[in-house]
Amino acid sequence: MQFPTSDFAHPLHTEKAEREPVRVEILTDRFKLLATLHIIPGTRVTDYLTRSIEGHSAHFLPLTAIKVHNASNDELLYERPFIELNINHILWIHPLEDRGG
Repeated sequence: MQFPTSDFAHPLHTEKAEREPVRVEILTDRFKLLATLHIIPGTRVTDYLTRSIEGHSAHFLPLTAIKVHNASNDELLYERPFIELNINHILWIHPLEDRGG
Protein backbone atom coordinates (compact mmCIF):
# COMPACT_ATOMS: atom_id res chain seq x y z
CA MET A 1 0.00 0.00 0.00
CA GLN A 2 1.33 3.42 -0.92
CA PHE A 3 0.58 6.49 1.15
CA PRO A 4 0.49 9.98 -0.33
CA THR A 5 3.55 12.11 0.34
CA SER A 6 3.76 15.82 0.88
CA ASP A 7 5.52 18.12 -1.57
CA PHE A 8 7.24 19.80 1.37
CA ALA A 9 8.65 18.58 4.66
CA HIS A 10 7.91 20.19 8.00
CA PRO A 11 11.22 21.17 9.67
CA LEU A 12 10.42 19.09 12.75
CA HIS A 13 9.59 15.99 10.70
CA THR A 14 12.59 15.46 8.46
CA GLU A 15 14.42 12.16 8.24
CA LYS A 16 17.85 13.83 8.30
CA ALA A 17 17.42 15.64 11.61
CA GLU A 18 18.99 14.04 14.69
CA ARG A 19 16.41 12.95 17.25
CA GLU A 20 16.39 12.61 21.02
CA PRO A 21 13.98 10.06 22.53
CA VAL A 22 11.87 11.51 25.36
CA ARG A 23 9.43 9.43 27.40
CA VAL A 24 6.17 11.33 27.76
CA GLU A 25 2.78 10.95 29.37
CA ILE A 26 -0.17 12.12 27.26
CA LEU A 27 -3.77 12.50 28.32
CA THR A 28 -6.68 12.44 25.88
CA ASP A 29 -10.36 12.45 26.79
CA ARG A 30 -10.40 8.63 26.99
CA PHE A 31 -6.80 7.45 27.25
CA LYS A 32 -3.55 8.00 29.06
CA LEU A 33 -0.55 7.13 26.92
CA LEU A 34 3.00 6.44 28.05
CA ALA A 35 5.19 6.72 24.97
CA THR A 36 8.44 7.85 23.43
CA LEU A 37 8.44 11.05 21.42
CA HIS A 38 11.48 11.68 19.24
CA ILE A 39 12.38 15.36 19.18
CA ILE A 40 15.27 17.48 17.95
CA PRO A 41 17.91 17.81 20.71
CA GLY A 42 17.65 21.07 22.61
CA THR A 43 13.94 21.55 21.98
CA ARG A 44 11.22 21.19 24.57
CA VAL A 45 8.16 18.99 24.16
CA THR A 46 6.00 22.14 24.15
CA ASP A 47 8.18 23.68 21.41
CA TYR A 48 7.67 20.57 19.32
CA LEU A 49 3.89 20.65 19.77
CA THR A 50 3.59 24.39 19.20
CA ARG A 51 5.50 24.15 15.94
CA SER A 52 3.50 21.07 14.95
CA ILE A 53 0.23 22.92 15.56
CA GLU A 54 1.41 25.98 13.62
CA GLY A 55 2.75 23.83 10.76
CA HIS A 56 0.40 22.86 7.99
CA SER A 57 1.63 19.30 7.59
CA ALA A 58 2.06 18.15 11.19
CA HIS A 59 -1.34 17.12 12.51
CA PHE A 60 -0.16 13.82 13.92
CA LEU A 61 2.44 13.14 16.59
CA PRO A 62 4.59 10.08 15.86
CA LEU A 63 5.09 7.99 19.01
CA THR A 64 6.93 4.74 19.70
CA ALA A 65 6.86 2.16 22.52
CA ILE A 66 3.30 3.10 23.51
CA LYS A 67 1.31 1.82 26.46
CA VAL A 68 -2.34 2.85 26.29
CA HIS A 69 -4.27 3.03 29.56
CA ASN A 70 -7.89 3.78 30.33
CA ALA A 71 -7.88 7.41 31.53
CA SER A 72 -10.52 6.82 34.19
CA ASN A 73 -9.09 3.75 35.97
CA ASP A 74 -5.49 3.48 34.64
CA GLU A 75 -6.10 -0.08 33.33
CA LEU A 76 -3.55 -1.06 30.68
CA LEU A 77 -5.57 -1.63 27.50
CA TYR A 78 -2.83 -2.43 24.98
CA GLU A 79 0.70 -1.76 23.83
CA ARG A 80 1.88 -0.76 20.36
CA PRO A 81 5.34 -0.27 18.83
CA PHE A 82 4.21 2.80 16.84
CA ILE A 83 1.22 5.11 16.45
CA GLU A 84 0.54 8.57 15.12
CA LEU A 85 -1.69 10.52 17.50
CA ASN A 86 -3.85 13.34 16.19
CA ILE A 87 -2.65 16.37 18.14
CA ASN A 88 -6.20 17.73 18.40
CA HIS A 89 -6.95 14.96 20.91
CA ILE A 90 -4.21 15.91 23.37
CA LEU A 91 -5.44 17.48 26.62
CA TRP A 92 -1.95 17.62 28.13
CA ILE A 93 1.50 16.18 27.63
CA HIS A 94 4.62 16.20 29.78
CA PRO A 95 8.02 14.53 29.80
CA LEU A 96 8.42 11.76 32.37
CA GLU A 97 12.03 12.61 33.20
CA ASP A 98 13.85 15.87 33.85
CA ARG A 99 15.74 16.88 30.73
CA GLY A 100 17.75 19.57 32.48
CA GLY A 101 15.87 22.43 30.82
